[in-house]
Amino acid sequence: MDVETPNRYSRSICSIGIVRVDGEEDPVRLHYLVNPCDEFDVANIAIHGIRPADVADAPSLAELWPSIEPYFTGCLLVAHNALFDLPVIRKALLRENLFAENWRYLCTLEKSRRHIPKTAFGSHKLNDLCAGLNIPLEHHHNALDDAELNLGWTKVYAQADGTVSNLQLSPGFYASSGSAALALVNNQTDIVADFREKSLRHTHQGTDAAVVFDAFPGRVFRAHVTSSDAGILAGQEAVNGQLSEPETSNRWVRDAQRMRIHVALDEELPKHLPTGARATVQLYNSEGPFARFFSGMQIHLVSLLHYVY
Repeated sequence: MDVETPNRYSRSICSIGIVRVDGEEDPVRLHYLVNPCDEFDVANIAIHGIRPADVADAPSLAELWPSIEPYFTGCLLVAHNALFDLPVIRKALLRENLFAENWRYLCTLEKSRRHIPKTAFGSHKLNDLCAGLNIPLEHHHNALDDAELNLGWTKVYAQADGTVSNLQLSPGFYASSGSAALALVNNQTDIVADFREKSLRHTHQGTDAAVVFDAFPGRVFRAHVTSSDAGILAGQEAVNGQLSEPETSNRWVRDAQRMRIHVALDEELPKHLPTGARATVQLYNSEGPFARFFSGMQIHLVSLLHYVY
């Protein structure tokens, strides 16, 4: 929610915007001009553009309150600078001899100060945060637009379709910047396989492959290579200002490094497998009939062994 005030006294409002979200239902968006029954300051008019003539025929807060009070009582209110907006509403109600209970609220200004350095975008004002975070804000100090923006900051959008499993969140949980709150399992199957470097000498995008899943013993699925990772953790240098530390080994021939490739199936699975399911991948790096024959024999033997263990 968001309000606009007619003067510097912070005791009345001339506009209020509300966006209510309740479960999976479409958001309720409300915007009202309010007759503050109070004087206007030129400085405030310059900020929001609302003049006395605009609210002359608008309802007073006393007339409006019965219809908007259900959006406050028992709800979690979200506002940018809630410590300004909520006391203003309470003072405006007291001027009308109306009493309001203590509201639960979440202040996005307070959260931004906690998690975003001031030097990042110059300030924690709503318009500066929006510009820095590439969030559209067409009408700053329009109460409804500000309320919709505050609502948008309380939503989490997944980058892909998937399923949230083993959810441990509950109402009242506060997410911290940089801390994982839940895990999303992508609906799209992604098969990864790790091979020794020398085994991938002739592997490229489109190379034929065969996949055997522990969950489907005796079955071999046709597949192909889609991509390979550009690197692995062992090749990443830590940017810590220290000198390099060469790898040491007492072995005459060191262990082979394994690299990761991604494989896509050419046929549908009988059922969707959970993430982390085990599979064995056989690559057909050679077009020779004998090599492909023995590779096929090997992967079929592995599939039969899955009946045992």
